[in-house]
Amino acid sequence: MYHWRERRFHIAETVMSVYPDVIGFQEVRKTKHLSQIDELQLILSEYRWSYFEGATTIDDDGVEGLAILSRYPIESTSKLILSSDPNDLDTNTRVCLFAHIDHPFAGKINFYVTHLSYHRSQQCRNAKEITKSCCDACWTSELL
Repeated sequence: MYHWRERRFHIAETVMSVYPDVIGFQEVRKTKHLSQIDELQLILSEYRWSYFEGATTIDDDGVEGLAILSRYPIESTSKLILSSDPNDLDTNTRVCLFAHIDHPFAGKINFYVTHLSYHRSQQCRNAKEITKSCCDACWTSELL
């Protein structure tokens, strides 16, 4: 695995070759001295809008979490903290990020990113929570 100093350029190269409108990232680190998503934005200047939420403390001065980069304005964001169970083998905090994006051709779009557990029962439970949250929000027009 490449060190971040090298890996960020590989990530940017891949993004530029595919050129997506919106990108979701897992295991993004942010410390007092480093923000991986900010560094990617410097390389990928067209992705001017971002949203980051830490989920897990990685050391005394940092967190690791999820991020969204967008070429178009992010109008609103929210975070769903996914449930855990004392019997779960995976003790990492799991979250799902949401961004409401103003796309020039598609109109208002809803974008979600998460990082599910490696443990199957926790994956299924959390996927159900995310699906319910999406459906509830659509029915109550919270995302519109």
